[in-house]
Amino acid sequence: MTLSAFTERAARREEKIRIKYEELHRAAVAEEAREKAAIKSSGKVHYSWPPRHDVDVPAEMELELGKGEHVGVDAAKAAAVKSLVVREGQGYGAGAEGVIKLADEEFGALLAKFTSLEELHWHNANVTESLVRAVLAVAPHLKRNLTALHFPLANLDPEALALFAGCEAVQTLDFLDAFSTENYDFDGGYGSDGDKGKPLPYDEPLMACVRAMPNLKEI
Repeated sequence: MTLSAFTERAARREEKIRIKYEELHRAAVAEEAREKAAIKSSGKVHYSWPPRHDVDVPAEMELELGKGEHVGVDAAKAAAVKSLVVREGQGYGAGAEGVIKLADEEFGALLAKFTSLEELHWHNANVTESLVRAVLAVAPHLKRNLTALHFPLANLDPEALALFAGCEAVQTLDFLDAFSTENYDFDGGYGSDGDKGKPLPYDEPLMACVRAMPNLKEI
């Protein structure tokens, strides 16, 4: 093959690659535009990870504990809020001020003010059984009213998850990176005996939620 023939062949190959890349790029741009339009038109609260501020639809109220935004929340204003974000610690969207951990009863008293709450976005949190019990004890309306529970980037204990099974109105459950490996006993041989392997820590609590939430549409 002559040098000119080789050069011409390489140029044709590069042109095909360029055309294919442009086609893929246009398709990706169009798909992103469709996704943005669908999110915006849905009217639903939406948070991306990592955040995409040109796409995300914020909740009615956002409380960043690291900035003390939970202090002195007006009860009358809170009572009208239907969608709430609480950011507890570091992670995507968390404040640079660091982790602020409220006592269980203090957090329960905070959520008790949100008597019309339907969507709870609990970001970067350490969600324990004692915390959920404290919340539901003073805010039982959450079990009746909540339609969406989001725990992105949280440390969600299996025992805590099981307590949400009583929230019968829930339609959406979001556990993005919330199932902590701290709850796994990797020496226990999960699945080592095939079907005889013991259930994973979150299996039974999650199934309890699925069985007890007749309106559940999305996990």
